[in-house]
Amino acid sequence: MTLTCMSGSGRRVTPPGGIVLDPVRGSGTPAIAAIREGFQWIGIEQGPEYIEIARARLKGEGVGRATSSKDLPQR
Repeated sequence: MTLTCMSGSGRRVTPPGGIVLDPVRGSGTPAIAAIREGFQWIGIEQGPEYIEIARARLKGEGVGRATSSKDLPQR
């Protein structure tokens, strides 16, 4: 899906300052659209190759570091 489509979709279903949940993040297009529209976002992806693609794209958007469950403290 394109950034233009994702941006429009996000504005239609997410309140101002809201959070976009993307349960199949893929290459990160919804996250980038959310960032550009001023939303917070949560992306879920299990494929290591897509995680790296999304991290690289998010870094290009000025997101310092996208974290994964491996980065979180263990209880």
